[in-house]
Amino acid sequence: MQMLLALSIFIATIALVIWQPRGLGIGWSASAGAAVALLTGVVQVSDIAVVWQIVWNATAAFIAIIIVSLLLDEAGFFEWAALHVARWGRGSGRMLFALSVLLGAAVAAVFANDGAALILTPIVIAMLVALGFSPGATLAFVMGSSQKTENKAR
Repeated sequence: MQMLLALSIFIATIALVIWQPRGLGIGWSASAGAAVALLTGVVQVSDIAVVWQIVWNATAAFIAIIIVSLLLDEAGFFEWAALHVARWGRGSGRMLFALSVLLGAAVAAVFANDGAALILTPIVIAMLVALGFSPGATLAFVMGSSQKTENKAR
């Protein structure tokens, strides 16, 4: 029964995050889901410390990557990189796709895969918007350039 309740809370929270009824912010939706989970006993207050111990390092890394991403955006790096990749593509969609995937691999070598996705998504979107690509093509490029590869050795 607890598992079904937990699943219901999760699905309701995700639905609120995705659809954002009446402009409800993501943080409010997540907080409401957490509060309901605490109030119904699905999660105990003591679980917070256990989860924090597991994820604090990754959380700090994501915060740092987001800060770097915001600084790069403010400096105009994403537009600069997008224009250069677009120029190197020489009008060929296939060449542009291959370059986007290679750019993704290069950024993933410097940042973690998740960080690469955070860094690359604005670059690829800026480039494709400037070139007038369709939403479907934009999705394909974003997926290709920020493909996450899992380390099977873990």
